[in-house]
Amino acid sequence: MSKIFKIPFAAQGDRTDVPVEVQADGSVSYTQGYGFDYERDISSDAAAKDIEREKMNSIFNDITSGIGEMQIYGVAKWDVTGKPYPIFAEVYYNNTRWRSLIENNNGEPGVDAGWFAIPLNVIDTIYPIGIVMFFAENKNPNILFPGTTWNYIGEDKTIRLAKADGSDVKTTGGVDSVTLTTANMPSHSHTFTGTASNYDYGTKTSSAFDYGTKTSSSFDYANKTTAAFDYGTKTSSSFDYGTKTAASNGAHTHNLIGNSNKNGMEKSGPLSNGVQGLYSGDAQSNEVSGKVSSSGAHTHSVAIGAHTHTVGIGSHTHTVSIGAHTHTVALGSHSHTVSIGSHTHTITGTIGSSGSGTEFDIRNSFIKLMGWYRVA
Repeated sequence: MSKIFKIPFAAQGDRTDVPVEVQADGSVSYTQGYGFDYERDISSDAAAKDIEREKMNSIFNDITSGIGEMQIYGVAKWDVTGKPYPIFAEVYYNNTRWRSLIENNNGEPGVDAGWFAIPLNVIDTIYPIGIVMFFAENKNPNILFPGTTWNYIGEDKTIRLAKADGSDVKTTGGVDSVTLTTANMPSHSHTFTGTASNYDYGTKTSSAFDYGTKTSSSFDYANKTTAAFDYGTKTSSSFDYGTKTAASNGAHTHNLIGNSNKNGMEKSGPLSNGVQGLYSGDAQSNEVSGKVSSSGAHTHSVAIGAHTHTVGIGSHTHTVSIGAHTHTVALGSHSHTVSIGSHTHTITGTIGSSGSGTEFDIRNSFIKLMGWYRVA
């Protein structure tokens, strides 16, 4: 079993420090060690040197002190005489283990930034609380790293990065499959057009129906005046009224003016139709004048030959009073016949729904691993 040097050699013995530099008199130094003079025969060679007990104690003390520090602390203690320390050098100082971060480190651990304090538990350095670890085998960090606590991320989970401020770390969500709804689809429509088949309905006759007698509602059109219009001069058509006989109206007389074959004489006597009269004549002019005497009731026949009448109808209007009245119309039993010839119809509309609403998988291609995160 190896010796654990908790107490260095000659810790309480006589010791004389061995210098580092080569000594001019050839005495022992850490740089040269024991020189040739220590090999000379002490009994016969005046230059021979004896090995000093105090220096030997000092050398063994230095060696066992260093070994003891390594055995106890894992590294040597920091000392000002060890400067400058190289990068990655590790020392023990003020109950802390330190690692040099720079070359030629002359700083003091815990004071200068060139030193990094190594935690006593290296697991805390490599796997701090909150770290996530994945395994391609069935591994449990609670067993691998005793004294630490890890939670399993969860089965069938994928990783989505949280916000940069960490406010939503470890929140969960999402599903592996979804059902598409109308709201998830882009706005769209389905249209169609078509033509009905050609068909001749022939001639159709409606059934007979008697609407009876219908009376319109009463309405007063008041007085209406036609627009003014000048009909000009109008001539009636020619018409022959024939011979007309006047009615008998009792005794009366007629004045008579005419021609006579009597010359210069006055005569009384019967005229035509048995009418008595008195007439006189002018022998020169054959003019006759006189008075027919009254001879009782009688008639006269007058011949009204074919003739026309011309009438001037000037610009004028007509005013007609159309008072409140109704119209009564009898709508007797009747039917209507309509011919519905060969024709087509064009139709438009929306097609029916389709689909079953079956869920579908939205997972990406994946590989499964064991996942843990440290909580303590």
